[in-house]
Amino acid sequence: MSFDKIILPDFIIADLYGDKLIKMNEPIKTAIQKPIVKPQNHDVLPATVMAKPATVEVKTTPLSYLGGNIKQISIVIRDSNAVHINDEWLQFLSNILIACRLSLGDVAIINAARHEIQFSKLVQELRANKLILFDVSPEIIGLPFTFPLYQLQNYQQTQILMAAPLSGMLGVGDQVKTEKTKLWLALKLMFGI
Repeated sequence: MSFDKIILPDFIIADLYGDKLIKMNEPIKTAIQKPIVKPQNHDVLPATVMAKPATVEVKTTPLSYLGGNIKQISIVIRDSNAVHINDEWLQFLSNILIACRLSLGDVAIINAARHEIQFSKLVQELRANKLILFDVSPEIIGLPFTFPLYQLQNYQQTQILMAAPLSGMLGVGDQVKTEKTKLWLALKLMFGI
């Protein structure tokens, strides 16, 4: 087996490098090994081709979130009308947290409509060991797989739960009650209630 042409999938490469700031002070020099020699003049030394210096700078901004993140539980929502989360959704989410014996101080609420969020950044910056996604698909945060709503998924020592939008859990009716029940059963499993 030759190791010369191994092609790694994108998600593995992303996990290897993460969201690191890279600044290279020294130019990268690579040499091509084949000498360039003129056939008539044997006094010419082999030429080495040098690559142009490369500088890569990646600017990262820290995640902005609502909550204290004491228990490293990240909740990702999508609300284009609020900085973090609108008041009605926050009230509903606070009630859910109380039922799970948690508070806003225990979690970090991140708005995917305002930030480009990557799973690796959630784990690195917020040390997320539990992740709840409301109306956010796994692909949006850079996960290499998908899974059904309300099914717990473990990935890189993080327990992940994907749920329907919070807006669909407000109000009354059979559909709302069904979504709330599915969410509650999944949260009971996640938090061992």
